[in-house]
Amino acid sequence: MERRRQIIEAASTLFSRKGFRGTTTREIAAAAFDKSDLVVLANVGTLPQQKVAELETYVRNGGGLAIFLGDRVDRAFYNTALFKDGAGLLPGKLGVIEGEPNNAEKFFRLKAEPGAHPLQATLGRDLAALLAGVHVRAFIPLVAADASERTGATVGQDRRLASAAKSVLASFSDRANSPALVERRFGNGRVLVFASTAGARWHDWPANPSYPVFVQELFNHLSRASSPERGPTQRVGAPIERVVEPQFIDGNVTLKTPRHPEQPEVRLTPRPVAEQMRVSYANTGRAGIYEMTLQGQGEPRTALFARNVDPAEGDLAKADPTAIAAVLADVPVRLLPNLATAELDLREQGRSKEFWKYVLIAVLAVLVVEQTLARRFTHSA
Repeated sequence: MERRRQIIEAASTLFSRKGFRGTTTREIAAAAFDKSDLVVLANVGTLPQQKVAELETYVRNGGGLAIFLGDRVDRAFYNTALFKDGAGLLPGKLGVIEGEPNNAEKFFRLKAEPGAHPLQATLGRDLAALLAGVHVRAFIPLVAADASERTGATVGQDRRLASAAKSVLASFSDRANSPALVERRFGNGRVLVFASTAGARWHDWPANPSYPVFVQELFNHLSRASSPERGPTQRVGAPIERVVEPQFIDGNVTLKTPRHPEQPEVRLTPRPVAEQMRVSYANTGRAGIYEMTLQGQGEPRTALFARNVDPAEGDLAKADPTAIAAVLADVPVRLLPNLATAELDLREQGRSKEFWKYVLIAVLAVLVVEQTLARRFTHSA
């Protein structure tokens, strides 16, 4: 028990910059999922039924859940309470452990599947060479609902069928190409399962330089605080977008702009986008803090968004004349390359365009001639 506590404290220290807080299974009864940006289950055996319901609500309302398997996992509980014949949080049913956890001579390799997912891009492009050196000694396969007790080629076929129905980001090098990293949507949130352990109990990935990068990208991807729609700080002009949780859909969503109270609160209407209800606000041309308030069933929720000016506007580095000319191609602007002679150039340019003096002299001359002629003809008469 003390060893587990030390591991949790080490993990908490490692991720303290992101507000990570570890807890044991004995303490999980007091855990408040709705206050978390991300929940991680690492080799957790079982959960109280009440916590399963709370976890489903949390993910359904937009939370992120990462599940790492291991030797403490109760397969019967996971399949009954978390998989629920495809209606639960798990993207597949847990099969029988494959491999030998304590046999370093026998192992499987990891390989990233092609795709546009952020984790696929990281594992398949940036970390592909390092990932090839990872040795996984054991894993728990994620299989189709009716395939967990089968063996042989039929199991492999069923696993591939299950994989095709889910977002499989990485696979093992076993005969069935079993899914190693699987993601599924659950309501407005996401669940991502790694079919082996979080630590080095079943593999040597933590000793590989690619593992910290993978964990960082995983947490960034699943965390509600890090997702683009909830990302609080962007440049002016970037629209504000947010998923509206079910308890607020029939309620009231308002936004205070940096001009408040001069500008009244703006009421936002949730609209369906990709099977989610979202609100958006595009008029973010003014820098400052935008405060969104969601009211409905339960406690109101507030979300803050900052829109800052482009940092490049404060860059005092010397600009390239060619680049400036390209940007101002349609604007009648003259570039003065030499600051020392710029004032003389401007004066000379001004003189060449000062016609008003000559016009004034001409007008005065006309008036003098007119007066002279008028007097002459008057005396003659």
